[in-house]
Amino acid sequence: MIIINSPSQVIQLPLDNDLINALILEIEQPFESVVAVTVFWQQTNTRLLLIEPDDDLDNLSKSDPVLAFALEYPEWVIHLPQDHQLSLAVTTDDGGGCYLLCPTQLIKSSKD
Repeated sequence: MIIINSPSQVIQLPLDNDLINALILEIEQPFESVVAVTVFWQQTNTRLLLIEPDDDLDNLSKSDPVLAFALEYPEWVIHLPQDHQLSLAVTTDDGGGCYLLCPTQLIKSSKD
């Protein structure tokens, strides 16, 4: 699992450019500017968790309560390129939370 605490770090994730571009569009969409996204993440301790194909989602969720919450109570889930899904769980009263980017197959297999 990779954790990023700033939207500017998205481009450093070990992902294909199409997936990174789709992810950036979704993260920036609710805001009027890139600066506004960055400020919001800083003020609310928002973060993004990238679950990689080799990660054991069950074990990770047992050791990370925020991940467990994000898996159980997403505000929304959308499908991105390359069979990935992005969800958002709001974890604080000020709207901060946790984005979760994960291969769709890992989510399906963890619920079986």
